[in-house]
Amino acid sequence: MRSSRQGTRPAATDPVPLSYTPRAGLLPELSRQTYDEFYKAVRETVLNGMDAGASVVHIDFSETASHRRLLIEDDGRGMSADDFMSDFMGLGGSAKYGQRGFFGRIGIGSLALLHYADSAVVETKVAGTRTLVRAELTLDWSDLDRRTRLQEVSAGDL
Repeated sequence: MRSSRQGTRPAATDPVPLSYTPRAGLLPELSRQTYDEFYKAVRETVLNGMDAGASVVHIDFSETASHRRLLIEDDGRGMSADDFMSDFMGLGGSAKYGQRGFFGRIGIGSLALLHYADSAVVETKVAGTRTLVRAELTLDWSDLDRRTRLQEVSAGDL
């Protein structure tokens, strides 16, 4: 690059590595565009169960109208707390991407139902263990500061 005043090159400097800074505004956009219809959010939850090896996925709509509650259960292999934090709560880069027989691609399944609910409760345990992992995911889209760094956004409690 040349300086227009002097016609000379500025002093050479070492390159500065660049990286992206994910911000919270990404969350509602990903969720809204990916799960733009309710059935897509439910489908995502069912496919997550199937990716976990479930042979049965039960969807109970009986309390949807009265209590705004939807229950989805499966008999998949479950998750430990570490699995839940690293895999389910990870955004982007699904470990299942490109693997035959799996549906996961994008890695944003945890956002699916939060687009349609105030909270989502996930209860899971690794098959054959007694330790239950219970997480309540909450994300108030209307109160979300879209410029906040993504890692600073509270997503609920484990």
